[in-house]
Amino acid sequence: MSTVYWSDEKTALLKSAFDSHPFRGADIARVLGMRDFHGSGTVIKALTRRNLITKTIDGYRFKNGTEPHADPQSNTVLESFAPTIIKVHGYYINPATILIVDTLQQDKVVIHTSILEIDGETKHPRNKRLIFTRQHAPDEYAAIMGWLASHSETPPVAPEDAQAALQLADEATTKLRDAQEEIKTLKHKLAQFRALLGDAS
Repeated sequence: MSTVYWSDEKTALLKSAFDSHPFRGADIARVLGMRDFHGSGTVIKALTRRNLITKTIDGYRFKNGTEPHADPQSNTVLESFAPTIIKVHGYYINPATILIVDTLQQDKVVIHTSILEIDGETKHPRNKRLIFTRQHAPDEYAAIMGWLASHSETPPVAPEDAQAALQLADEATTKLRDAQEEIKTLKHKLAQFRALLGDAS
């Protein structure tokens, strides 16, 4: 029977990406550059056996993650609002400079920032784009995906928006039911018409 050895480098990569933030199998797959989340179960088992993570209602957390807290000895209030800076290859990225992160292209992340650069041909200023691809820089790609996963959350849905969505769903269901009944009626009439044509011929 073969023994599976867990890489300390992978543990360090995951811990630096998530720290005290909750994560799931899909998040692990993004950080480690896996094709899908199906192999993340093995990773979770390995981390659990080493007593490094704990299960929560949000997924999993590293047990010794650094929880944000206020330093009672410090009177610099603005420190608690200081953004986290991530270093990816030669880039030090401050979240305050990021406008839009495009992850819609497969195996490619494009960060549109508020950093201005001068176009070489037109000499006009334009927003700088940072591009990370899995094919050409898998480590950078995994790092940026892990950072995005650990610093992102889905905004809460307002009650009125949820109610409007449910109402639209009910209306769509009703229209679909009516359409199905109409199709059934048309099929019946078409069968009768074909029967008449058959008799006439």
